[in-house]
Amino acid sequence: MSRRVAKPTSGEDRGQLSPCVCNTLRMVSRAVTQLYDDVLRPSGLRVTQFSILASIARRGEANLKELEASLAIDQTTLTRSLGLLERDGVIERASHPDGRIKAMRLTRKGRRVLSVAHGRSGPRPRTGY
Repeated sequence: MSRRVAKPTSGEDRGQLSPCVCNTLRMVSRAVTQLYDDVLRPSGLRVTQFSILASIARRGEANLKELEASLAIDQTTLTRSLGLLERDGVIERASHPDGRIKAMRLTRKGRRVLSVAHGRSGPRPRTGY
């Protein structure tokens, strides 16, 4: 499954964007995030952390660039989230032939937490994790 990436708008296109639609989309996005955060709260995860763990679980292990691309999360947010997940013992660094690459994988605790979270986030997609 290929992921579509939105192209940046040109100066000509920007005049056609509606601030009203943008504000509505941001409000809906925050509401959905809050809904999932509430559902996931018993697992101890927030929706962003859940997404990161699920992405790592699908791959077995993943590096920073792979996670940035698959989750569309900026590097600063991702690095902070990975640090918290590592601190909490749900992910660990995996050795990589290229020592410059920081690969991550789930720990036993991470697999357990993700399993609990899956039970609270609704049915899994057929093609997913």
